[in-house]
Amino acid sequence: MLWAAIVISPWIAVASTVVATFWDVWHSGAQTFGFARIYERNHGTPPELGRKFDFWLQQLLYAGPILAGATLMDHFDSFDNFKSVESVGHAIFSSVPAEVEGHARYLTYGVLAVGAVLIAAYVIVYWRLAQRGHWKPPWLKLWLVGSTGFVSIYTWGFNSWGQAFLIMNLFHGVQYLAIVWAMEGKRIAALMHLPRRPRIALALYLGSVLLYGFGVQALDASVTVLWAITIVVSLMHFWYDAFIWSVRKRQV
Repeated sequence: MLWAAIVISPWIAVASTVVATFWDVWHSGAQTFGFARIYERNHGTPPELGRKFDFWLQQLLYAGPILAGATLMDHFDSFDNFKSVESVGHAIFSSVPAEVEGHARYLTYGVLAVGAVLIAAYVIVYWRLAQRGHWKPPWLKLWLVGSTGFVSIYTWGFNSWGQAFLIMNLFHGVQYLAIVWAMEGKRIAALMHLPRRPRIALALYLGSVLLYGFGVQALDASVTVLWAITIVVSLMHFWYDAFIWSVRKRQV
């Protein structure tokens, strides 16, 4: 239904591109949050302890460098596509980039202020919990959060759009694919009927991802019927991950 809507309606096609751009940022932060909480759970941390702090810290580490960095306008430029769509509200949406650019300095100041307060509060709260014996540092989580924060700030804050997108998505993809293979590799190999040949199964597992990536890059974006498939894949990826990596349910 989503694919058909994108193909039929130019407005939905443009809107879905904008949604995918920003949902990607939210999704990446939420997924890292899920990984972090799984590490906490495996370390014996109570499910609700520090949960909200973790969630908003991950969103800050992903979205903060974008809002305050060099790639801010590249994210909002997707709204410019509304200029080519004659519909109700298209003038309002297409004016978003200019409005954001006019307030970019204040966004930077706001992110730095809120980010400094949140990080300071995060460290203080967890330090006190550790001092009282309520929390023990899960080193896998600390490494995950620290490395993600460093890469995100470095890429989104200082690099060009193309460099930042490549580096951050590769970093995110390596985390994702490695954790899936580490936890589900045997099942994936069995599903491929290759339980005794895990290396071949791994090659097929990674190869399918690379093949799709190359296919998308080679795709002619003017062919709406095919281009719509890539948008649907992205949006469904974000949607289903909200359930796959959920840490609310006991069976996950």
